[in-house]
Amino acid sequence: MRSRDTVTYSLVFLLIFSIFSGIYVPEKHLQLDDENEMKVESISRNNNLIDIPTWKIADTWNYNGYLDMVDFIVDSGVNTNLQTLTGTLVSTVTDIYLTTVDNSSSLVYKVESQGYYEANNIDLDGQPGDLEVNMDTVSIIRASDLATVSQEATIDINFCRDFLWWCVDVSVGTLEVDQSYSPSLEGYDFPISVGESWSQDYTATTTYAGSSDYVDIP
Repeated sequence: MRSRDTVTYSLVFLLIFSIFSGIYVPEKHLQLDDENEMKVESISRNNNLIDIPTWKIADTWNYNGYLDMVDFIVDSGVNTNLQTLTGTLVSTVTDIYLTTVDNSSSLVYKVESQGYYEANNIDLDGQPGDLEVNMDTVSIIRASDLATVSQEATIDINFCRDFLWWCVDVSVGTLEVDQSYSPSLEGYDFPISVGESWSQDYTATTTYAGSSDYVDIP
C-alpha cells in the first residue's frame, strides 16, 4: 500500500540522520602497546585548559535515547499513535591504526556501535503491533582532532503486527549506508577557547545498498 511505503521511507531517512550524529566523551589517556612499543599521548599545544581528548581500545559509552518520528509520520498522512522509539546505543573503540586521510598519514579510531530501538503497542494505519529497529554502525575518527573520516551503518527495520494472540513479524527492510567526507568533517576546532566559532566546507559522498519488499533502495 502506498501509505506503508511512505511510512517506510520516513523511517529509513530518519534513521540515517539519527545514526550520523556526533558523540561526546570525557577526556582519557591513550596508550598503544604493539611490537614497536608505540605510545600516543594527548599533547597540549598551548596553555588552554581544553584540549583534544584521547581514547584507547575498549573504551565504551552507553546511551539511552529515542528516535522522534512524529513529524515524519504525520506529514506522510498516515494515521498513527506513535510518539517515539526508545532504546539504547553502545559504542566501543575497537581499533586504533594509521591510515591515509586527506593525503596524509593519520592515526584514527575505529568506533563500532550497536543500537536497538522499539515502540510497543502502536498503530499504523489500523494495524496494531510493535516497531523494532536494530542498527550497527562503524565510524572512523581522526585522533588528532576527532574529525569524522567516514561512517557506515546497517539498519534492520521490523514491524511485529498483532494477530489474535500472536505477533506476526513483518520485515520492512534492511538498508546499508556508507558515507565519507572530504575533507574530514570537523566537529570541533581544537584547542577550544571561550567565544570561539568555526565553519567548514566539505563534500559528503553517500552510497546505499540493501533490500526491501516495500520500497526501492536509493
